[in-house]
Amino acid sequence: TPQARRVEGREAAALAQPVAELCAEAILLADGRTERAILASALARDLRQRVGGSRSGSGALWVAQDADSNVVASCAIEVGRLSPAALDENRLRGQNPLEADVAERPLLSSLAVSPDWRRRGV
Repeated sequence: TPQARRVEGREAAALAQPVAELCAEAILLADGRTERAILASALARDLRQRVGGSRSGSGALWVAQDADSNVVASCAIEVGRLSPAALDENRLRGQNPLEADVAERPLLSSLAVSPDWRRRGV
């Protein structure tokens, strides 16, 4: 059974690519290899920025790995300043953040499970 754990810093940055590939696979069909590679690259870059390294924000990355250390499930969790419609302060452009009810809210991302491990309690 895969073991889930929180990864931080350099380890989170190192696992960003396999997590991104898992997420891209969940989003795009298997026959779109080029598109999947482009998406995985963008997702990995974003994930590294949010949870990898010493300058990352308040994000945490959780992964489940099989006996061979392959990432089979992932979830990134962070706190962001968002409106109830999930808009950050940059997207509210000109609206008063107080009027838009901007507050710290939990945000899940990079939530994916490998097809081989779905419906198996991961």
